Amino acid sequence: MSARDPLENVPPELLDWHKGALAGDPVVCAAPQPGQPEFPCIQNQAFHALHSDVLGRTWPAGEETLRVAPRTVTVETLDHGPVALEEPSWCAVEHPAGNHRSGIRHDGVEHAASVDVPGRGRVKFLTANLCQFPFAEHGSRDVTVVVEIDGEHAEFNPAGLGDLAAAITAHALYGLLPLRDRLQALQEGEA
Repeated sequence: MSARDPLENVPPELLDWHKGALAGDPVVCAAPQPGQPEFPCIQNQAFHALHSDVLGRTWPAGEETLRVAPRTVTVETLDHGPVALEEPSWCAVEHPAGNHRSGIRHDGVEHAASVDVPGRGRVKFLTANLCQFPFAEHGSRDVTVVVEIDGEHAEFNPAGLGDLAAAITAHALYGLLPLRDRLQALQEGEA
């Protein structure tokens, strides 16, 4: 890199987020910086009061255009014809025609953890989002959070989501970090 390259002294992990923002990685906010579109926000999709770029410059998050869902939508269903329903402001998906009324589903923005996996690149896991089946016939009609676990989508209420977060934290602290330390010791010959 040349002495004129503004990214020359940027840590590799920040460069990865910057590249993800430029490539449209769904985990990265990538909100354009006013006057500097080549340096988008490198924060993750979670809420943040200030956007920041790879060089540490910040700008208010409120400057981006927010998507506001319409109050009602009409969905053409197989079993009930056109169904009008309230669209929650957090719903981020279109509702396709041709489904049964009980299959109408509201889904919020996905949030996922991600990690670089050798040979595969950046891999998402534990994808989660708000979800609701407003006309469910057999399950709950409440808003829940669905989390992808082992290829399945499990629904959680607030207490269950707290339990999941506690289990993930405990696994990181008492499973993964001790394994990392043991592996490092083995690689350094202190078996």
